[in-house]
Amino acid sequence: VVGWRRYPAIRWLRRPPAIAIALLLAVSIFGAVVVLHGLAPGYAALDVGSALSVLGLMVTATVVAFRRYADPDLPDTLSFSAVDPRLALWTLGSVFVVLVSGVLVAAPGSPVRCLGWPLFQAGFGAAGMRGGLSLARLLVAVAATVLVGVAAARACRAHHAPVVRTTGLMLGVILAANVVVGALTALLGSQVGLLVVAALLASALWAVLVALVTLLALPWPAHAT
Repeated sequence: VVGWRRYPAIRWLRRPPAIAIALLLAVSIFGAVVVLHGLAPGYAALDVGSALSVLGLMVTATVVAFRRYADPDLPDTLSFSAVDPRLALWTLGSVFVVLVSGVLVAAPGSPVRCLGWPLFQAGFGAAGMRGGLSLARLLVAVAATVLVGVAAARACRAHHAPVVRTTGLMLGVILAANVVVGALTALLGSQVGLLVVAALLASALWAVLVALVTLLALPWPAHAT
């Protein structure tokens, strides 16, 4: 609300929070429905997607706010001239699909597969539509893993701003942690502790990825810090 009210002339501090407020209301309503009645898989996926969108929008506004604090003359624009826009958009899209689709392939009544990296999860041989969706999700997850790894490596090697390189390194570490926790889940079973860690890592991966893409889309001086 502060960004929306106090900075009406700066669209990347005004628009993301305004959209996030509307989505947050939707997430709150979905949460109430879950408690009272439960949600069908399609609505549950919409709920998760809305929540991830709120997180992504607020991360975008936060990154822009910090950059404008460091450089008040920063242009009010995001441009992908310094990064391959196809790589950025495909990476964001594939990770979003992997995280949102978890509720579509989860067993009925399962509360533990909403978020997570499904590379090592069991159950892909299930028959019927859920089995086909699980296999498709696995393939998208493999592609997303490669794309996130490439984006992190390029940010670490190619960008001159230390904050961008650090964010790329963080993204690579979180991606590796997701894969490790997925492997441990496959070896040790779906223990609650591992599933909680998997959900936290998946959320962190999404947030850091959005932060990296936003940083790459911002204009940078020749000798940025």
